[in-house]
Amino acid sequence: MHPTDLPRYTWAMQDPTSKCYYDAQFYPYTAPGVDPFFAATGHQSIFVCRPSKGKDGKYIEYIREWKDSSKEKGQPTELNSVAWTQNIENGNPRLCIAGIQPPIIKIMDVLDNDHVRDLVGHGGPINDLKVSLQNPEILASISEDHRICVWHLGAEYQKKPVAAIFQGADKGQCLAIHDSGRYLLSGWNDSSVQIWAMPDLPNEKTGTDDVRPVYIPHFISNEVHSEPVDCLTFHGDLVISKAALEQHIIIWKIDGFNGYLDPPPCTSTADYQPCIFRDEEDAPDFFGTTYSAFGPRFQRIMTLKIENNGCIWLKFGLFNMPEKRPVLVWGDNEGTIYFWDLQRLEEEWAGQDQDLSGGLGKSPSESSRSPGRSPSVASAGSVSWPKKRVMKESKPPVARDQFTPIAPHRKLRVPTKAGGGMVSRACAWSNGGEWVVTVGEQSGKGFICMFDRWLS
Repeated sequence: MHPTDLPRYTWAMQDPTSKCYYDAQFYPYTAPGVDPFFAATGHQSIFVCRPSKGKDGKYIEYIREWKDSSKEKGQPTELNSVAWTQNIENGNPRLCIAGIQPPIIKIMDVLDNDHVRDLVGHGGPINDLKVSLQNPEILASISEDHRICVWHLGAEYQKKPVAAIFQGADKGQCLAIHDSGRYLLSGWNDSSVQIWAMPDLPNEKTGTDDVRPVYIPHFISNEVHSEPVDCLTFHGDLVISKAALEQHIIIWKIDGFNGYLDPPPCTSTADYQPCIFRDEEDAPDFFGTTYSAFGPRFQRIMTLKIENNGCIWLKFGLFNMPEKRPVLVWGDNEGTIYFWDLQRLEEEWAGQDQDLSGGLGKSPSESSRSPGRSPSVASAGSVSWPKKRVMKESKPPVARDQFTPIAPHRKLRVPTKAGGGMVSRACAWSNGGEWVVTVGEQSGKGFICMFDRWLS
């Protein structure tokens, strides 16, 4: 086992009972390496399983499977998003599941095999779900009804669980919550990226009818991307994002942003200093506008090269557990999987005139961290932080700029017999980094592909 090892192909399987799997997530509330299991969903299917690599050839163990064949207004269920939470009282794993039809979030207890409750409030298809690492009772959802809803899953708020509403101007596509729980990152169909300040929850309005929509984000820019933004995440205080059809993933930072500090005051975009590019040479990608309450603009850090990004909802997965090397994985729509070791990129850029504050190779917000994750979230594990590689004079760092696309450190083609024509819709990491799952579709049927490392 070496810290720099990247995953390798293990096995793949097709599921004839489902048209497509759109999302997959490993359970985040166990210690890294301890009994990893994941959930995936798409179309009418939901399943939970445990990957393994045994001598008997058994590679997967199904724990739970559900089929939701119900219809609302004559239309069948179409699921696309899954997120893990917990029963605070007994620690049972729970799944939050949603999709295009119906616009309802279902909560399932995995151990009890029980449908716990439904969350009703969106008026259009739901495209993404995220649970706060600081509190498993805080769930965020984004919808094509132009809204983000933040829900409090506490039993005392069961009748009125909506705790916050953020109102966008277009269809919502994807979400991320900062590790601090203070900020919510969102991507929209109009190509904009926005950051919203999360209220402290619960508060005096939680569980009441007095939850008013917030219309003004703390940051909004349509300059980072020119197509619908379908995947993004925080990495510390950096942002990693991609858009449909664009052949790159961008790593960037917002001037003055620190995810562990209280949000600066703002009441309208008139309070912001807009960054409007008039000269093509100054524009990062295209003409547009950025408004930010944190500082004047944003800075692109790196551009990662991808290919065959031919449709919406091809989502990457980031492994960023403390004391381990962060690695990004993404799959295209032709059966190829890409891996970037983000710490290696930082090492290769050592000594160049690049501002990497926030740290590609650091654990989230390591340079500015206030108190860490809540006790309910898994511990960081016992793996020692790898030493930085020393760059020899005979091999100077590769000269790059933030706009030159960087090829992946590993690029794996799923074997043709197993994965030819595979469209990789989502990628997810186990807590210990020993497993990667990618799910999607192949010839109109659901597809699951596993990659492992350190499991010889």
